[in-house]
Amino acid sequence: KVTKDNKPQAEAQLLELVEQTGTELVVLARYMQVLSDALCRKMSGRIINIHHSFLPSFKGANPYKQAYER
Repeated sequence: KVTKDNKPQAEAQLLELVEQTGTELVVLARYMQVLSDALCRKMSGRIINIHHSFLPSFKGANPYKQAYER
């Protein structure tokens, strides 16, 4: 289980797995964690989040509100 306390380690493990396997695209479905800015930058163009957000511009709990306010 990913928590705020172990999130950096969980994201590091994800990045390591992606690198080790040569994965070109990561698809997240129902990944109920807010992705860090660092992870979004490192995975830019190689990650799809099937969730109601607009990565990398609008992350977090209120992506529609963020987009509207922009």
